[in-house]
Amino acid sequence: MSELKACPFCGGELKLVEDYYDGNLFRTECQLCLRSYTGTTEDDCRDREKVIALVNTRPIESSLESQIASQQETIRKLTEDAERLSKQLEGSGFCCNPHDRWLELFADDDTHDDDCPVTLHRALMSELKGDGE
Repeated sequence: MSELKACPFCGGELKLVEDYYDGNLFRTECQLCLRSYTGTTEDDCRDREKVIALVNTRPIESSLESQIASQQETIRKLTEDAERLSKQLEGSGFCCNPHDRWLELFADDDTHDDDCPVTLHRALMSELKGDGE
């Protein structure tokens, strides 16, 4: 038997109940809030695995998990980018080209080498904004 997820309402443990009315139907019941879940049709209720699959289907949860994973990846990329910029600029005060002022490092018309932290930072920010540059 497949494993049941926790109750979507209270987080309690769901149990599969096999004796529903005439004994041929399945449902799940929360052991904490006592809510019951069945299939959408009688045919669904007769299939143990289908009832479990229906109860475990959480489209909003899946969507949120996907968004969280994407945001965690963005945070990881930004953290690496910040560390790279910090390390490169920490000792020298400039990147691939000497600059008179800090703000010149990030001026749009300023050119940098392909492997320069500033160029890599700009590429990452474009990617995260969805510019596709």
